[in-house]
Amino acid sequence: MPEIPEDFPEKIAKFYDLSDSFYKTLINSLDNGVYLVDQDRRVVYWNQSAGRLSGYSANEIVGHFCGDGFLQHVDFEGRLLCGDGCPLKATMEDGSPREADVFMKHKDGHRVPVRVRANPVYDRRGELIGAVETFHDITPDMDARVRIQQLYEAANTDPLTGLTNRRMAEQVIEDACSQWNRYRMPFAILFIDMDDLKKINDSLGHNAGDAAIRTVGRSLRSLFRNEDIVSRWGGDEFIVMLKNVDKPLLEKMIEKTMTGVSTAELPPEYAWGRLSVSVGGTMVQGGDTPETIIARADECMYQAKQRKKSGS
Repeated sequence: MPEIPEDFPEKIAKFYDLSDSFYKTLINSLDNGVYLVDQDRRVVYWNQSAGRLSGYSANEIVGHFCGDGFLQHVDFEGRLLCGDGCPLKATMEDGSPREADVFMKHKDGHRVPVRVRANPVYDRRGELIGAVETFHDITPDMDARVRIQQLYEAANTDPLTGLTNRRMAEQVIEDACSQWNRYRMPFAILFIDMDDLKKINDSLGHNAGDAAIRTVGRSLRSLFRNEDIVSRWGGDEFIVMLKNVDKPLLEKMIEKTMTGVSTAELPPEYAWGRLSVSVGGTMVQGGDTPETIIARADECMYQAKQRKKSGS
């Protein structure tokens, strides 16, 4: 433990006489961790809940500076906050309270998600003499957010392919049509239909058919940009919404889709070989609704499939 300065008891006394047993009892009864620092950011008080949440007792913390590496707060991107990113330091510099969700290092080494709130502390003359930080464990909140995200993904994801499902695709296309009608933000729709899925199911079984759908889905996801929406429309049909495209790029993406999928194969145990799809695409047009643009893309796909069958 570092040498405690001679004026240390006076520094504690400045914090509204925390030596008084009433205040100690009051602060120690809180579920939140509470600690106080002086103007040098040296910890002068550490309540029992702070010890419970962090694993560090008051004897291990009091007298150290908050930046000595005990708690090592990092943000959710993994950036160490001790120094310029420290909410407590910033509060002491400008006097404004701050709140942030961070990860605190427990004494045992693991990280604990906590919500911290820093407030300046003034003496009776209005002079800044330090700051107080409270913190509490937000693991239950994190678990709830994760569960909500999982439920959201389950509701909007096709379970077989992991792609966006039809319901979500319909909503995205409806929003895109609204953006087009208001701001003329262009987009295009690809309608994709697998070739020979019925033959695969009839000759190899439905497990092989499911494997074929998954393979095509994964291939499609790899062919497009992150901003494009790739969805399973149903059965052996897929839809892709391409954002910020023009007609030449649309035509290139149609060709890229057919070529990309044709390099995919079923697993060797199915002895089928390469897969293929028929693709139709259309740019959004004036007055389009989700129904009209999807129907037009579907018709383009049907014409492409007929040309393929006729060999033209």
